[in-house]
Amino acid sequence: MASPTFDCHLNRQWATVFSYSSLFPDAEIVGKDTFGKVFQDVSEGKSDKGIIMIENSLAGSTLNIYDLFLKYDLHVELETFLKIEHCLQALPGVSMED
Repeated sequence: MASPTFDCHLNRQWATVFSYSSLFPDAEIVGKDTFGKVFQDVSEGKSDKGIIMIENSLAGSTLNIYDLFLKYDLHVELETFLKIEHCLQALPGVSMED
Protein backbone atom coordinates (compact mmCIF):
# COMPACT_ATOMS: atom_id res chain seq x y z
CA MET A 1 0.00 0.00 0.00
CA ALA A 2 1.42 3.38 -1.01
CA SER A 3 2.06 6.07 1.57
CA PRO A 4 -0.64 8.76 1.67
CA THR A 5 0.18 12.16 0.22
CA PHE A 6 -0.67 15.23 2.30
CA ASP A 7 -0.63 18.72 0.77
CA CYS A 8 0.26 21.60 3.05
CA HIS A 9 0.76 25.33 2.72
CA LEU A 10 4.30 25.18 4.04
CA ASN A 11 4.99 28.89 4.34
CA ARG A 12 2.74 29.25 7.36
CA GLN A 13 2.33 25.82 8.84
CA TRP A 14 5.60 24.20 9.82
CA ALA A 15 4.31 23.31 13.29
CA THR A 16 1.21 21.69 11.82
CA VAL A 17 3.33 19.68 9.42
CA PHE A 18 5.47 18.36 12.24
CA SER A 19 2.39 17.46 14.26
CA TYR A 20 0.84 15.50 11.41
CA SER A 21 4.17 13.89 10.59
CA SER A 22 4.09 12.31 14.03
CA LEU A 23 0.49 11.14 13.54
CA PHE A 24 1.13 9.83 10.02
CA PRO A 25 4.84 8.95 9.88
CA ASP A 26 4.60 7.30 6.44
CA ALA A 27 2.88 10.24 4.76
CA GLU A 28 4.61 12.25 2.07
CA ILE A 29 4.21 15.98 2.85
CA VAL A 30 4.03 18.14 -0.29
CA GLY A 31 4.33 21.92 0.00
CA LYS A 32 1.92 24.19 -1.88
CA ASP A 33 2.09 27.94 -2.47
CA THR A 34 -1.45 28.73 -1.33
CA PHE A 35 -4.24 27.34 0.82
CA GLY A 36 -6.41 27.29 -2.31
CA LYS A 37 -3.95 24.98 -4.06
CA VAL A 38 -4.11 22.58 -1.11
CA PHE A 39 -7.91 22.46 -1.34
CA GLN A 40 -7.87 22.16 -5.13
CA ASP A 41 -5.42 19.25 -5.18
CA VAL A 42 -7.29 17.31 -2.49
CA SER A 43 -10.60 17.93 -4.24
CA GLU A 44 -9.18 16.73 -7.58
CA GLY A 45 -7.65 13.61 -6.00
CA LYS A 46 -4.06 14.73 -6.64
CA SER A 47 -3.42 14.42 -2.89
CA ASP A 48 -5.01 12.19 -0.28
CA LYS A 49 -5.39 14.84 2.41
CA GLY A 50 -4.66 18.48 3.10
CA ILE A 51 -3.10 19.98 6.20
CA ILE A 52 -4.32 23.48 6.91
CA MET A 53 -4.45 25.97 9.75
CA ILE A 54 -7.92 27.16 10.69
CA GLU A 55 -7.07 29.45 13.58
CA ASN A 56 -4.08 30.74 15.49
CA SER A 57 -3.76 32.65 18.74
CA LEU A 58 -1.92 35.61 17.21
CA ALA A 59 -4.00 36.32 14.11
CA GLY A 60 -7.31 34.68 15.06
CA SER A 61 -9.43 32.90 12.46
CA THR A 62 -8.20 32.59 8.92
CA LEU A 63 -11.56 33.37 7.33
CA ASN A 64 -10.54 32.50 3.78
CA ILE A 65 -10.17 28.88 4.91
CA TYR A 66 -13.91 28.68 5.65
CA ASP A 67 -14.67 29.96 2.15
CA LEU A 68 -12.43 27.25 0.69
CA PHE A 69 -14.30 24.54 2.63
CA LEU A 70 -17.54 25.73 1.03
CA LYS A 71 -16.05 26.10 -2.45
CA TYR A 72 -14.50 22.64 -2.53
CA ASP A 73 -17.06 20.78 -0.37
CA LEU A 74 -14.39 19.25 1.88
CA HIS A 75 -14.59 18.55 5.61
CA VAL A 76 -12.38 18.37 8.69
CA GLU A 77 -11.26 14.83 9.41
CA LEU A 78 -8.86 15.41 12.29
CA GLU A 79 -8.03 18.31 14.57
CA THR A 80 -5.00 18.95 16.70
CA PHE A 81 -3.98 21.75 19.04
CA LEU A 82 -0.38 22.88 19.18
CA LYS A 83 1.36 24.99 21.78
CA ILE A 84 3.71 27.28 19.89
CA GLU A 85 6.64 28.93 21.63
CA HIS A 86 8.40 31.72 19.79
CA CYS A 87 12.13 32.29 20.25
CA LEU A 88 14.19 35.31 19.31
CA GLN A 89 17.51 34.47 17.69
CA ALA A 90 20.43 36.68 16.73
CA LEU A 91 24.05 36.41 15.77
CA PRO A 92 26.65 36.93 18.52
CA GLY A 93 27.25 40.62 19.16
CA VAL A 94 23.83 41.80 17.90
CA SER A 95 21.90 43.86 20.46
CA MET A 96 18.16 44.43 20.78
CA GLU A 97 18.65 47.97 19.48
CA ASP A 98 20.04 46.64 16.19
